[in-house]
Amino acid sequence: MDHAVSFAASTFRKVLKGYEIGGLQYTDVQFHLQRLLAAGAAADELQEVLRRCERITPLPEYAHAEVVRLLEEAREQEVLTAQQAPAPEPIGDPDAGVAPVELTALRVALEEEQLKTQDLGAALAERISFEQAARARAEESRRDLEQAHAQLRGARQSLVARDSVIAQMRASLEKTNAPLAALRAAFESEQRKREELEKSLAQNIAAHETALARGDDAQREARRHQAELSAARDSAVALRRQLEQEAAARAAKMKSTDGALQLAGRRAETLVQELKAAQRELGSQGAERNKLRSQVAGLNVKLRENGALIDRLQQSVRGSAQQVAELKAELKAELKAAAKRGDLPPKTRARWKPRVDVRVLGAAVAIVLLALITWAISRHTWVPAKAPIVASAPPPKAGTVVHDCPDCPSLTILPAGRFEQGSAVADKSAPAFEKPLHWVAITHAFAMSTNPVTVDEFRAFVTATGRDMQGCDTYDGEWRHRADGNWQSPGFEQGGTHPVTCASWNDAKAYAAWLSARTGHRYRLPSTSEWEYAARAGGTAVQPWSEASAACTGANVADQSAARRFPGWTVFGCDDGYVFTAPVGSFKANSFGLNDMLGNVFQWTEDCWNADYSGAPVDGSARTDGDCSEHELRGGSWFSLPAYVRANYRNHFGADYRTSSAGIRVVRELSS
Repeated sequence: MDHAVSFAASTFRKVLKGYEIGGLQYTDVQFHLQRLLAAGAAADELQEVLRRCERITPLPEYAHAEVVRLLEEAREQEVLTAQQAPAPEPIGDPDAGVAPVELTALRVALEEEQLKTQDLGAALAERISFEQAARARAEESRRDLEQAHAQLRGARQSLVARDSVIAQMRASLEKTNAPLAALRAAFESEQRKREELEKSLAQNIAAHETALARGDDAQREARRHQAELSAARDSAVALRRQLEQEAAARAAKMKSTDGALQLAGRRAETLVQELKAAQRELGSQGAERNKLRSQVAGLNVKLRENGALIDRLQQSVRGSAQQVAELKAELKAELKAAAKRGDLPPKTRARWKPRVDVRVLGAAVAIVLLALITWAISRHTWVPAKAPIVASAPPPKAGTVVHDCPDCPSLTILPAGRFEQGSAVADKSAPAFEKPLHWVAITHAFAMSTNPVTVDEFRAFVTATGRDMQGCDTYDGEWRHRADGNWQSPGFEQGGTHPVTCASWNDAKAYAAWLSARTGHRYRLPSTSEWEYAARAGGTAVQPWSEASAACTGANVADQSAARRFPGWTVFGCDDGYVFTAPVGSFKANSFGLNDMLGNVFQWTEDCWNADYSGAPVDGSARTDGDCSEHELRGGSWFSLPAYVRANYRNHFGADYRTSSAGIRVVRELSS
């Protein structure tokens, strides 16, 4: 019986092997299995053969299920047969010398031989069928080969004819080589000229843009000086009105004075007219903006040169006052003497009595001198030595770090400059919302926080204002909103020097307003142009590292540490040691001295979201049109894939959205 079972197992193994190599179909496997089970093969043994074979090549699911079903049914039938089978009885004549077990073995052997014969017949039929099919394929291949030979002969003839045509064309080309060489030389010469012209044009454009920038500076300087001149003109007008009023008042008293005082009055009127002419001249000078700076320089020189003259005029005024006093004394003496002598008739005495009022004479002299000084100031744009024009203090030098209060963020002064914002249209790898590439001029120096705002710095704001900031999207293998998430509990551990997260655009705006009220300076969010200018740090590269493996020296990004925590991430091929946020300043600063411009946390900007840069401001200001329910973020974060950690990459979220990958960076205007 053991021999029969081993044979059945061997036969079933061969059947499965034939199915594996493609010689048998599944229906053949089912047929042979049913035949073996009908011949008395043990289901458990065939089950073991199936298990071992499927370690190498599993059956299809439907085939496996069908075979297992057949084996289960056979196993149940064996159990049922064993329960119903009667006690074995001797078969045949005991004297014949043949045991029933031997008869069973002979019967099984006979059946096995029959099965082998059937298998050999089936295999022979399959072999004949295979050879016939192979012969048919060979015949078909022979016909295809003959057709290919015919096509090859035709192609050879075509090639011969083509060679002849090519030879003729080569001869013709050789005749035209000389003219073509001359044309090529001329073309190369023209191309070099064009390149030189393009280079010259680029230089001219750069010079023109530089001149425009300088012109803008000159225009602002001219406006400032124009404002100063307007103030001086207003002061002169007020003084003139005062002089006119005083002259009118004194004129009523001077009608009775002698001809000298009347001449002084006319002189005063002449000086007033000259003052008006001088003011008109000042107005015309204000219109000449292109000459204003040289005129202002000349005026400053005149201020210094005429300071001494003003002092002399003041001394002259004091001397005139002394002369008036002396004249007053002399007139009094003469009047007393004339009165004693009786030289003056009564009418004359009555008429001259008001004339000899020395106070009137002193006032007239003072008016004349004051008119002279005013006329000189109007003509020469003098400023009294006691009230010089004080220039505003120059802004701190670029690169200087300032600190407005103990728990305020440190600020780094950035210089004015120009840069190209966005991505080139020809860059196929860049998304459309980063285009077109365009020049932006940052016309004023400004201060930007050296680091993203930290947890400790933000804590002072929340403590002072009591702002409710519950609810934040955090990451633990997938992004989900947590009602209990906030800036103190972003889903991972943070220290006080880590960048604050879970702050929305509205939270960032409130923080900047709080800083402004606390320090007296104007804090705000950066425009997206100011942010990208600061991130590029005077260069054109969108990343400060040249090799992706060096990214971990300059930014906290998705790296090998993150990949170990979250398998399946696409990451940089380096390890910065942080899965989530890192303390600010842990990585190399950029050329402007700013930390974490890329990576660590996204940073909110003032700009409303727009699909591209069409119509974007070119003066560095924030864009306030478009979809203002969403605002732009920059810089990438600890979560960002390599493609998103770039100075020109743009992201956007709703104004109230809080996430553990977004934080805050502020700027402060130096004019404040």
